Amino acid sequence: MLALGVMNEEATPLGLEINWLKAKIQEIGEPPHAETSVAVCNAHMELVESFVYLGCAQHRNGSSDTEIRKRIARACDCMIQLNRHIWKSSIPVSTKVRLYKVYILPILLYCCDTWTLTKQLSDRIDAFDMWCLRKILRIPYTRHYCDKCGGQSDGSQAAQLPPSWCVCVDFSSSVI
Repeated sequence: MLALGVMNEEATPLGLEINWLKAKIQEIGEPPHAETSVAVCNAHMELVESFVYLGCAQHRNGSSDTEIRKRIARACDCMIQLNRHIWKSSIPVSTKVRLYKVYILPILLYCCDTWTLTKQLSDRIDAFDMWCLRKILRIPYTRHYCDKCGGQSDGSQAAQLPPSWCVCVDFSSSVI
């Protein structure tokens, strides 16, 4: 709370005032205190669990799970809205991918610099990105991507697929 007092002292000679009625304090980490307000410079400031900064929720525990889920849901809604008119149209694939980068990715990645990513959240974002690109490229969900060989696998015969793709019978065995 000392830092807020110093900030107020430094701002006053510059003609700046802190609106103590709008200002709130968020403690970082666990466990939360039982107090709900703190006195700073003769004003009571509310202690909050989370707040919204530039449209992005900031939580006390640093988790970005709810924010990432919200961003994925908004980007998914936009993908669905553009489904008939853009993704299923006769527009060239390169243009569709550019539209995806211009319209969908900014919605998904807004405020991503404030996110605390875990492996699970990173996988969730990657899965959504893959879903979008599959939708744009019209690759059915039954065609699986093989990380081991970098190709596609859908259990069908290799002769039915383009030569640049491979068909893996088993991820632990060799590639056919």
